[in-house]
Amino acid sequence: MMRSKRHRARSPIQWLVQHPFLTLAILAGLVRAAMWLGIGSEHLLERAWLVLGYGFHVADNLLSSVLPDLSGWLELALIAVIGLTFYLLLDAVWQRLRPE
Repeated sequence: MMRSKRHRARSPIQWLVQHPFLTLAILAGLVRAAMWLGIGSEHLLERAWLVLGYGFHVADNLLSSVLPDLSGWLELALIAVIGLTFYLLLDAVWQRLRPE
C-alpha cells in the first residue's frame, strides 16, 4: 500500500528536529532521571535541569500556588502532565510559525 507524501514514515532524527520543544522535554526527563539515579556530574546535571526543565519548573510553581498541600506521587504526575502540556503548546506554536 502506498502512502501519501504527508503520511510517509519519518526517521527518529527527523522527528526530533521537527519537534524541538518535545525534544527538550525528553532531554529534561533524561537529565532528571540521571540526577535521580546519581549518574554523572551533579553540578552539570543540575545546570542542565535548570535550563532544559523550564516547562516543568513553571508547572511546579503553578501547581504549588494553586494546590499548596499536594505532595507525593500525585504532585509528580501532575507536574509531568502540566509540564509536557507546556512543551506541547510551544511545539504547536513552532509548527504554525515554521516555514515549510
